[in-house]
Amino acid sequence: MRRACFFVHNWHYIPMFDSVRAELKRRGVESIVLILRDPTEKYFEELNRVRHSDDEVYGFERHGRYTSALRIWGGLPLVGPLIAAHVAYRFARSLMQREGIDVLATTDDRALIFPLSVLHAARSLSIKSVLLPIETIMFVRALEDDKAAIPEHSSIVKRLMRSVVEHIFPANARERSGHSVHFYQLRTLFPFLLWRSILPKNPWVRGSHAALESVAVNSRMQLEENVRHGVSRDRMYVTGFPPHDRFTSVDRALVRKELNADLHIRSDSKIFLIVGTHLTGEYTPEQLPAIHRELRDMYATIVRSTPKNYTIVMKMHPQAKRDEDMRFFGSSESRSVVFLQNEWDVYRLTLVADAVCMFTSSASIAALATDVPVLAYELKFPSYDAFYRPFTSIEKVRTIADLEKALTKVGSTPTNDMLDRRVRDRTELGMFDGKNTERVADLVESLIKKD
Repeated sequence: MRRACFFVHNWHYIPMFDSVRAELKRRGVESIVLILRDPTEKYFEELNRVRHSDDEVYGFERHGRYTSALRIWGGLPLVGPLIAAHVAYRFARSLMQREGIDVLATTDDRALIFPLSVLHAARSLSIKSVLLPIETIMFVRALEDDKAAIPEHSSIVKRLMRSVVEHIFPANARERSGHSVHFYQLRTLFPFLLWRSILPKNPWVRGSHAALESVAVNSRMQLEENVRHGVSRDRMYVTGFPPHDRFTSVDRALVRKELNADLHIRSDSKIFLIVGTHLTGEYTPEQLPAIHRELRDMYATIVRSTPKNYTIVMKMHPQAKRDEDMRFFGSSESRSVVFLQNEWDVYRLTLVADAVCMFTSSASIAALATDVPVLAYELKFPSYDAFYRPFTSIEKVRTIADLEKALTKVGSTPTNDMLDRRVRDRTELGMFDGKNTERVADLVESLIKKD
């Protein structure tokens, strides 16, 4: 029996490759899903939740010896991450041996600790690995902007660590505005200088890891971006992102009917979709009070200025706290807002939306599959300009005044110029021919060892 292991580095990636697993099963290739994260109580709650619908999802056992080892040794100062990586490596290696895995398909080849541990385990077993595509374009310049915005607190110890890291693993550092910006935090990376084979060649770009046999990308633009930063063109394949197939294979009217029934929305109402962001993952504690104030003003403007024939649907970020966005909206007697988190995924919501407002979001590419207005609000994201520079059909909104002006055009018939730009973006930044699932399945299947 041929078997594949899909390693996902975050929970919301699990359903994204369900269609690929189903296609592989149709071809006689069985698969399992592996997700490894810090073995906290929340981790085991999530693991139990996903196992209710898929008994082929694997992870640490609540009372297993690997979990005990991580809890005892993983928190040690400095060397803890290195020990945790080795424990995860041993766990993944044992699992893949026991399950008879022929190929590893992973969603990440850069993050310490768990994705790199699993990739290294596959390599130690001579199991070929493929990097799966993600839903957005990853630009190195945008990543540099984000990293450069993180405040640097210098000390004698940190300066010494920086010098050692830049000498032994120079790929971790980039020059920006006269000072070095590091991809990995120095404290986390430092012990891994003793285990350099686990690290990617260039952590600033997806697909550089030597353990990868193949790299799947979502678009021609992503391929060219990767090539500029040293990833071999010969091992990359433009597959597109499988969940984007829904935009060609799903009946929009039927999905809208389901949404109406589920959320009690009038059939003659249009949908104004807001795609939320994860604040604590993007801003420092010092920045948050100002960001909170701007969000309150932003949401109040949307409630006030969006045409009354639109229902406002707030899709909260999967990692955000449930009540986070609700409290920024406050209480509005003039208009109700529908809040969703995991009940509906962003792809089905985007499919039926009549207008979309987002931040620096991975859902940007999905929105290109539609012909509706898409607004991108800056919210002081360091990488905003670098991220949205290639998008010509998404309206960049930097201030509350800009937002208010943009909302006056919501509901108008799209211009031919905007539709032409949308087609250009769709062609350059994604794949929307309905065959992404098939292409990813082809690539995974091609790497399975032949008897």
